[in-house]
Amino acid sequence: MEKESGQKYEVCIPGEDIFVSYAQVGDGPVNVVFGHGLYDGMDTFRERYFRLLPEGYKFTAFNWPGLGASEVYRKHKPSIRQYADIARSFLTALGLTRICLFGSSMGAHIFAQMLADGVGEVEAFAAQGMFYSSERLAEHSAFFKKAREIFSKHPHVARVFLRLRCEYRKKAMREDVKSVLAAYGLLANAFEAGSLHAHPDLISLAYRHVKDADPRTIRHLMEDLLLRVSMPEVLPYVKTPTLFIEGADPPGRSAFDVRGLAGLLQNGVEREVCIVPEMGHYAHLFRPETVLFSALQFFSTVRRA
Repeated sequence: MEKESGQKYEVCIPGEDIFVSYAQVGDGPVNVVFGHGLYDGMDTFRERYFRLLPEGYKFTAFNWPGLGASEVYRKHKPSIRQYADIARSFLTALGLTRICLFGSSMGAHIFAQMLADGVGEVEAFAAQGMFYSSERLAEHSAFFKKAREIFSKHPHVARVFLRLRCEYRKKAMREDVKSVLAAYGLLANAFEAGSLHAHPDLISLAYRHVKDADPRTIRHLMEDLLLRVSMPEVLPYVKTPTLFIEGADPPGRSAFDVRGLAGLLQNGVEREVCIVPEMGHYAHLFRPETVLFSALQFFSTVRRA
Protein backbone atom coordinates (compact mmCIF):
# COMPACT_ATOMS: atom_id res chain seq x y z
CA MET A 1 0.00 0.00 0.00
CA GLU A 2 1.52 3.32 -1.06
CA LYS A 3 1.55 6.22 1.37
CA GLU A 4 2.41 9.90 1.23
CA SER A 5 5.77 11.09 2.49
CA GLY A 6 4.38 12.10 5.87
CA GLN A 7 3.97 15.34 7.78
CA LYS A 8 7.01 17.32 8.96
CA TYR A 9 7.30 18.55 12.54
CA GLU A 10 9.79 19.95 15.05
CA VAL A 11 10.36 18.98 18.67
CA CYS A 12 12.51 20.60 21.34
CA ILE A 13 14.94 18.15 22.93
CA PRO A 14 14.64 18.37 26.75
CA GLY A 15 17.83 19.53 28.43
CA GLU A 16 19.55 20.41 25.15
CA ASP A 17 17.42 23.37 24.01
CA ILE A 18 17.66 22.45 20.35
CA PHE A 19 14.94 21.72 17.83
CA VAL A 20 15.02 18.48 15.84
CA SER A 21 13.05 18.15 12.62
CA TYR A 22 11.19 14.93 11.98
CA ALA A 23 8.46 13.42 9.84
CA GLN A 24 5.82 10.78 10.56
CA VAL A 25 3.37 8.67 8.65
CA GLY A 26 0.94 5.96 9.76
CA ASP A 27 -1.04 5.31 12.91
CA GLY A 28 -0.16 1.73 13.82
CA PRO A 29 0.84 0.73 17.35
CA VAL A 30 4.38 -0.34 16.34
CA ASN A 31 6.81 2.58 15.93
CA VAL A 32 9.70 2.21 13.49
CA VAL A 33 12.21 5.05 13.99
CA PHE A 34 14.76 5.73 11.23
CA GLY A 35 18.16 7.28 11.95
CA HIS A 36 20.13 8.36 8.88
CA GLY A 37 23.85 8.34 8.12
CA LEU A 38 26.34 11.19 7.97
CA TYR A 39 25.86 12.04 4.28
CA ASP A 40 22.18 11.27 4.25
CA GLY A 41 18.99 12.72 5.67
CA MET A 42 15.49 11.89 6.78
CA ASP A 43 14.19 12.62 3.26
CA THR A 44 15.76 9.34 2.11
CA PHE A 45 13.28 7.52 4.34
CA ARG A 46 10.39 9.89 3.60
CA GLU A 47 10.76 9.43 -0.14
CA ARG A 48 11.80 5.77 -0.34
CA TYR A 49 10.32 4.10 2.75
CA PHE A 50 7.21 5.96 3.89
CA ARG A 51 5.30 4.96 0.74
CA LEU A 52 5.91 1.31 1.67
CA LEU A 53 4.26 1.64 5.09
CA PRO A 54 2.36 -1.55 6.00
CA GLU A 55 -0.70 -1.72 8.21
CA GLY A 56 -0.01 -1.71 11.92
CA TYR A 57 3.05 0.55 11.83
CA LYS A 58 3.93 4.18 12.31
CA PHE A 59 7.16 5.43 10.68
CA THR A 60 9.22 8.28 12.15
CA ALA A 61 12.34 9.72 10.53
CA PHE A 62 14.39 12.64 11.82
CA ASN A 63 17.48 14.69 11.05
CA TRP A 64 20.43 14.62 13.41
CA PRO A 65 21.35 18.05 14.85
CA GLY A 66 23.43 20.11 12.42
CA LEU A 67 22.31 17.94 9.51
CA GLY A 68 19.29 18.77 7.39
CA ALA A 69 16.73 21.07 8.99
CA SER A 70 17.58 20.22 12.60
CA GLU A 71 19.27 22.87 14.71
CA VAL A 72 23.06 22.81 15.14
CA TYR A 73 24.23 21.26 18.42
CA ARG A 74 26.62 23.68 20.15
CA LYS A 75 26.41 22.66 23.82
CA HIS A 76 29.26 20.14 23.48
CA LYS A 77 31.46 18.84 20.70
CA PRO A 78 29.27 16.62 18.51
CA SER A 79 30.01 12.94 19.06
CA ILE A 80 28.36 9.56 18.68
CA ARG A 81 27.76 9.36 22.44
CA GLN A 82 26.29 12.87 22.63
CA TYR A 83 23.97 12.07 19.75
CA ALA A 84 22.97 8.82 21.44
CA ASP A 85 21.78 10.90 24.39
CA ILE A 86 19.89 13.18 21.99
CA ALA A 87 18.27 10.15 20.31
CA ARG A 88 17.10 8.86 23.70
CA SER A 89 15.66 12.29 24.55
CA PHE A 90 13.99 12.47 21.14
CA LEU A 91 12.18 9.18 21.71
CA THR A 92 11.12 10.36 25.15
CA ALA A 93 9.90 13.74 23.86
CA LEU A 94 7.68 12.02 21.27
CA GLY A 95 6.34 9.60 23.88
CA LEU A 96 6.91 6.61 21.61
CA THR A 97 6.43 3.05 22.83
CA ARG A 98 6.81 -0.38 21.18
CA ILE A 99 9.81 0.97 19.27
CA CYS A 100 11.82 -0.78 16.56
CA LEU A 101 14.95 1.12 15.52
CA PHE A 102 16.38 1.27 11.99
CA GLY A 103 19.80 2.91 11.86
CA SER A 104 21.74 3.46 8.65
CA SER A 105 25.55 3.82 8.75
CA MET A 106 26.28 6.49 11.40
CA GLY A 107 22.67 6.25 12.55
CA ALA A 108 23.25 2.58 13.36
CA HIS A 109 26.31 3.49 15.45
CA ILE A 110 24.37 6.14 17.36
CA PHE A 111 21.46 3.80 18.06
CA ALA A 112 23.87 1.03 19.12
CA GLN A 113 25.53 3.40 21.59
CA MET A 114 22.12 4.42 22.92
CA LEU A 115 21.08 0.79 23.38
CA ALA A 116 24.39 -0.11 25.02
CA ASP A 117 23.92 2.75 27.49
CA GLY A 118 20.43 1.49 28.27
CA VAL A 119 17.05 2.61 26.96
CA GLY A 120 13.59 1.20 27.50
CA GLU A 121 10.74 0.49 25.08
CA VAL A 122 12.98 -0.71 22.20
CA GLU A 123 11.94 -4.16 21.01
CA ALA A 124 14.31 -4.69 18.06
CA PHE A 125 17.14 -3.00 16.15
CA ALA A 126 18.09 -3.14 12.46
CA ALA A 127 21.60 -1.85 11.71
CA GLN A 128 22.24 -1.17 8.02
CA GLY A 129 25.71 -0.38 6.68
CA MET A 130 27.26 -0.33 10.14
CA PHE A 131 30.54 -2.01 9.21
CA TYR A 132 33.42 -0.67 7.20
CA SER A 133 36.59 -2.71 7.04
CA SER A 134 40.02 -1.15 7.53
CA GLU A 135 40.74 -2.08 3.92
CA ARG A 136 37.75 -0.06 2.82
CA LEU A 137 38.87 2.94 4.84
CA ALA A 138 42.28 2.74 3.20
CA GLU A 139 40.59 2.78 -0.18
CA HIS A 140 39.35 6.32 0.47
CA SER A 141 42.89 7.61 -0.04
CA ALA A 142 43.21 5.63 -3.25
CA PHE A 143 39.91 7.10 -4.39
CA PHE A 144 41.37 10.57 -4.75
CA LYS A 145 44.02 9.24 -7.12
CA LYS A 146 41.42 7.41 -9.19
CA ALA A 147 39.03 10.36 -9.36
CA ARG A 148 40.65 11.97 -12.40
CA GLU A 149 40.32 8.77 -14.43
CA ILE A 150 36.70 8.29 -13.38
CA PHE A 151 35.77 11.89 -14.10
CA SER A 152 37.31 11.79 -17.57
CA LYS A 153 34.81 9.04 -18.38
CA HIS A 154 31.88 10.72 -16.63
CA PRO A 155 32.06 14.53 -17.09
CA HIS A 156 28.61 15.08 -15.55
CA VAL A 157 29.81 13.40 -12.36
CA ALA A 158 32.86 15.65 -12.29
CA ARG A 159 30.68 18.76 -12.42
CA VAL A 160 28.54 17.71 -9.46
CA PHE A 161 31.60 16.53 -7.54
CA LEU A 162 33.42 19.83 -8.01
CA ARG A 163 30.33 21.83 -7.08
CA LEU A 164 30.05 19.87 -3.84
CA ARG A 165 33.75 20.38 -3.12
CA CYS A 166 33.45 24.13 -3.68
CA GLU A 167 30.55 24.34 -1.24
CA TYR A 168 32.70 22.88 1.50
CA ARG A 169 35.67 25.06 0.70
CA LYS A 170 33.38 28.06 1.12
CA LYS A 171 32.54 26.75 4.58
CA ALA A 172 36.24 26.65 5.46
CA MET A 173 36.63 22.94 6.04
CA ARG A 174 40.20 21.73 6.50
CA GLU A 175 41.78 20.31 3.35
CA ASP A 176 42.75 16.99 4.92
CA VAL A 177 41.42 13.47 4.50
CA LYS A 178 39.14 13.41 7.52
CA SER A 179 37.26 16.56 6.65
CA VAL A 180 37.27 16.13 2.89
CA LEU A 181 35.60 12.78 3.52
CA ALA A 182 32.67 14.80 4.76
CA ALA A 183 32.14 16.10 1.25
CA TYR A 184 32.83 13.13 -0.95
CA GLY A 185 35.06 10.45 0.52
CA LEU A 186 32.47 7.79 1.27
CA LEU A 187 31.32 7.93 -2.35
CA ALA A 188 34.41 5.79 -3.02
CA ASN A 189 32.43 2.70 -2.12
CA ALA A 190 29.86 3.53 -4.78
CA PHE A 191 32.52 3.74 -7.46
CA GLU A 192 34.18 0.53 -6.29
CA ALA A 193 30.89 -1.36 -6.19
CA GLY A 194 29.70 -0.02 -9.51
CA SER A 195 26.64 1.58 -7.94
CA LEU A 196 27.35 4.90 -9.61
CA HIS A 197 27.03 3.42 -13.08
CA ALA A 198 23.67 1.88 -12.22
CA HIS A 199 22.55 4.95 -10.25
CA PRO A 200 24.20 8.10 -11.66
CA ASP A 201 22.21 10.30 -9.27
CA LEU A 202 24.17 9.07 -6.24
CA ILE A 203 26.48 12.09 -6.02
CA SER A 204 23.55 14.45 -6.56
CA LEU A 205 21.77 12.74 -3.65
CA ALA A 206 24.82 13.13 -1.42
CA TYR A 207 25.17 16.77 -2.43
CA ARG A 208 21.52 17.42 -1.64
CA HIS A 209 21.87 16.06 1.87
CA VAL A 210 25.18 17.69 2.84
CA LYS A 211 25.06 21.04 1.07
CA ASP A 212 23.38 22.78 4.03
CA ALA A 213 25.00 20.74 6.78
CA ASP A 214 27.13 22.35 9.48
CA PRO A 215 30.82 21.68 8.61
CA ARG A 216 31.90 21.53 12.27
CA THR A 217 29.24 18.90 12.98
CA ILE A 218 30.30 16.72 10.06
CA ARG A 219 33.99 17.02 10.90
CA HIS A 220 33.59 15.98 14.55
CA LEU A 221 31.16 13.17 13.81
CA MET A 222 33.42 11.81 11.07
CA GLU A 223 36.45 11.83 13.35
CA ASP A 224 34.46 9.92 15.98
CA LEU A 225 32.97 7.55 13.42
CA LEU A 226 36.35 6.61 11.96
CA LEU A 227 37.32 5.22 15.37
CA ARG A 228 34.31 2.91 15.45
CA VAL A 229 33.57 1.54 12.00
CA SER A 230 36.11 -1.30 11.82
CA MET A 231 34.92 -2.98 15.05
CA PRO A 232 32.06 -1.33 16.91
CA GLU A 233 33.05 -2.01 20.51
CA VAL A 234 29.61 -1.24 21.94
CA LEU A 235 27.87 -4.15 20.22
CA PRO A 236 28.52 -6.77 22.95
CA TYR A 237 26.63 -4.45 25.32
CA VAL A 238 23.59 -4.18 23.05
CA LYS A 239 21.06 -6.62 24.53
CA THR A 240 18.34 -5.81 22.01
CA PRO A 241 17.68 -8.36 19.22
CA THR A 242 19.62 -7.06 16.23
CA LEU A 243 19.54 -7.54 12.46
CA PHE A 244 22.69 -6.54 10.54
CA ILE A 245 21.92 -5.49 6.95
CA GLU A 246 25.02 -5.21 4.78
CA GLY A 247 25.64 -4.81 1.07
CA ALA A 248 27.94 -7.24 -0.73
CA ASP A 249 30.35 -5.71 -3.22
CA PRO A 250 31.08 -7.54 -6.45
CA PRO A 251 32.14 -10.31 -6.68
CA GLY A 252 29.90 -11.08 -3.71
CA ARG A 253 32.17 -10.17 -0.82
CA SER A 254 30.80 -8.25 2.13
CA ALA A 255 32.58 -5.12 3.32
CA PHE A 256 33.04 -6.91 6.63
CA ASP A 257 32.74 -10.47 7.93
CA VAL A 258 29.43 -9.57 9.47
CA ARG A 259 28.20 -13.16 9.66
CA GLY A 260 31.18 -14.14 11.76
CA LEU A 261 30.79 -11.08 13.95
CA ALA A 262 27.08 -11.76 14.51
CA GLY A 263 27.97 -15.26 15.72
CA LEU A 264 30.58 -13.94 18.14
CA LEU A 265 28.10 -11.49 19.61
CA GLN A 266 25.27 -13.88 20.39
CA ASN A 267 25.60 -13.82 24.20
CA GLY A 268 22.03 -15.03 24.49
CA VAL A 269 20.77 -12.19 22.27
CA GLU A 270 19.24 -12.84 18.86
CA ARG A 271 21.49 -11.64 16.00
CA GLU A 272 20.68 -12.13 12.34
CA VAL A 273 22.28 -11.05 9.07
CA CYS A 274 20.82 -9.91 5.75
CA ILE A 275 23.21 -9.51 2.80
CA VAL A 276 22.00 -7.39 -0.14
CA PRO A 277 23.96 -8.41 -3.27
CA GLU A 278 26.05 -5.88 -5.19
CA MET A 279 24.93 -2.81 -3.29
CA GLY A 280 27.87 -1.97 -1.05
CA HIS A 281 27.22 0.72 1.55
CA TYR A 282 24.17 2.12 -0.25
CA ALA A 283 21.75 -0.80 -0.07
CA HIS A 284 19.20 1.35 1.80
CA LEU A 285 19.13 3.83 -1.10
CA PHE A 286 18.86 1.50 -4.05
CA ARG A 287 17.11 -1.55 -2.60
CA PRO A 288 14.60 0.09 -0.23
CA GLU A 289 12.02 -2.67 -0.60
CA THR A 290 14.55 -5.43 0.14
CA VAL A 291 16.09 -3.57 3.07
CA LEU A 292 12.83 -2.40 4.63
CA PHE A 293 10.94 -5.67 4.38
CA SER A 294 13.94 -7.59 5.74
CA ALA A 295 13.87 -5.28 8.74
CA LEU A 296 10.08 -5.50 9.17
CA GLN A 297 10.17 -9.28 8.94
CA PHE A 298 12.83 -9.37 11.65
CA PHE A 299 10.85 -6.95 13.83
CA SER A 300 7.74 -9.09 13.43
CA THR A 301 9.62 -12.29 14.31
CA VAL A 302 11.10 -10.72 17.43
CA ARG A 303 7.78 -9.33 18.57
CA ARG A 304 6.07 -12.72 18.19
CA ALA A 305 8.77 -14.53 20.17
